[in-house]
Amino acid sequence: RLHLIGMWLTFAVSALMIAWFVVRMTRLIRERDAELAAAREQALRDERILAIGTLAAGAAHELGTPLGTMALLAGELINEPGLSTAVRDDLLLMRQQIQVCKSIITGLSHRAGADRLENSPLQALDRWVDSIRQHWHASRPHAESQLTLSGEPPAPQIIADPRIEQALLNLLNNAANASQQGISLDVGWNATGYHIEVRDQGPGFPPDVLLHGGAVTFPAHPQGSGIGLVLTRSAIEQLGGKLTLSNPNTGGALARIDLPQASL
Repeated sequence: RLHLIGMWLTFAVSALMIAWFVVRMTRLIRERDAELAAAREQALRDERILAIGTLAAGAAHELGTPLGTMALLAGELINEPGLSTAVRDDLLLMRQQIQVCKSIITGLSHRAGADRLENSPLQALDRWVDSIRQHWHASRPHAESQLTLSGEPPAPQIIADPRIEQALLNLLNNAANASQQGISLDVGWNATGYHIEVRDQGPGFPPDVLLHGGAVTFPAHPQGSGIGLVLTRSAIEQLGGKLTLSNPNTGGALARIDLPQASL
């Protein structure tokens, strides 16, 4: 009887160990497959973004000549006698917007060419974000925004990474497309890193954007090409940060960029 009990006990322990081993191996294989799938998705996204960057550099080179021609023609039209004040103001605004386009193209050319991150100067976080906001207002003169700071002064010195600048511009454009009024920009920092929040008073993010925002491209629409969030998320993740989209209970949409201390 003791011999039979020992055999059954050995069989039960062996069965439990084998079952535990099989379950553990299955879980590890699933986790590995999920990591491989995420790595493949990230590689495909990076490849698409690299292709977009190459196309952007080519477009910047090609658009320089027609923009220069438009600026010249606008300058000549402004000097025409007999123009009404309203037409002259429109021409001045057109000339200003052409200059903004030329500065954007120049920035694209530099970022795709010789400019390197290690040569970028250190800037105070608050002044850097405010300069981006002022530059954005030059292209969106009818939009209104407010900058608030939260953190112990003085603001930390950061490397003015052009990837974060472009990501912030994308979020500001999305907020302005949703609501021209009441765009708030909050910048905060602590010992572990810093964050930038962009909030609007529009209808909020659609459910598919909250679910897949930044992971997949969306169809083109009259206000954009549908790839802004993908570029924004990729740029932030390259620096070890995180992009969070939400619809606060008080209304509107909130996009938050969190970056670690290593990116300071």
